[in-house]
Amino acid sequence: MSLWLDTYEDIFSDFDPHPYGQRALSEDFLTEARRAVRDRRDEVPELRLLVPTRIRSLEDEITIRKRLRDHFRRHADRLARERRRGVWVSVAIAVAGFAIMTASALLRRQPETVTRTVLHVLLEPAGWFAVWFGLDQLFYGTRELGREYAFYRKMARADVVFTAYADEEPIRASGSERA
Repeated sequence: MSLWLDTYEDIFSDFDPHPYGQRALSEDFLTEARRAVRDRRDEVPELRLLVPTRIRSLEDEITIRKRLRDHFRRHADRLARERRRGVWVSVAIAVAGFAIMTASALLRRQPETVTRTVLHVLLEPAGWFAVWFGLDQLFYGTRELGREYAFYRKMARADVVFTAYADEEPIRASGSERA
């Protein structure tokens, strides 16, 4: 996967004055990286950043490579934890729903009273709702989180490689050719 850069600044946020090792990554850079990785089912063996020959700095590239690797790993780890937590919470909600429905069914075996009727009327729909909500969250609620995790995992495993390209100064129009 290759991304064309005009300067190293293209990787980072314009609003963050910190040095490269601490700077926030640009949303535009992350969006372009997501777009390039989105449809790939396989891993991304390397993230190739194409930089003009005249501005290359090996020292900056080492710092930027470490910053990118740390960013992608930290986000992949955080999203993995969120995903696991989301699965466990969804399963817990569904199990609680089954328990509530079981309690409602057991109430039916008790003698008819106002309290039993009210509890049954409250517990049965609550149980169904909890079961369906938990299963919905389990199968559909974590889908976007899974996509984000897949992106960050692929990027965390990719080797960051800087490659020079020969850039030329743009040809400027002379004053007489301007409109």
